[in-house]
Amino acid sequence: MMKTIRKHLRLVSLFLAITFFIQSCRVYHSSTASIDEAVQSNNKIKLVSVSDDTYIFQELQRENGNIYGITKRNSPTAKLLSAQISEETKDQKNVKILLRNDQLNNIHLQNKTMSTLATVGIPLVIIGVIAIIAVNSMDFNFGFGE
Repeated sequence: MMKTIRKHLRLVSLFLAITFFIQSCRVYHSSTASIDEAVQSNNKIKLVSVSDDTYIFQELQRENGNIYGITKRNSPTAKLLSAQISEETKDQKNVKILLRNDQLNNIHLQNKTMSTLATVGIPLVIIGVIAIIAVNSMDFNFGFGE
């Protein structure tokens, strides 16, 4: 009985680890978007520069003809582009980064539908598989009728 419980605990802990990992996944459209589409979308944005550097922003904004990316203060993007930070946002959690034209090479918008499916659908499938395995491996004979 303990071996069975221990076996199932391993499966549950693996499931929880995968679920936490998948929760942070974002899926982006493979097709590129224009700067105007990105500014209007208010979605998460993935930029691929001419030099193949990848940057993730919460959103893009246009002010006085300049393009700014908004990202979390401690994000990898903010650290990479720290020299280009123009100001912090009002909530002090995000920073506004002035983007150069060579950094606006490929713009990919977040695919909200696929992101939701990845964060909800995959864990549900894993739960289903674990439940089927658990039910099939359990012994429901309680000693009646022997």
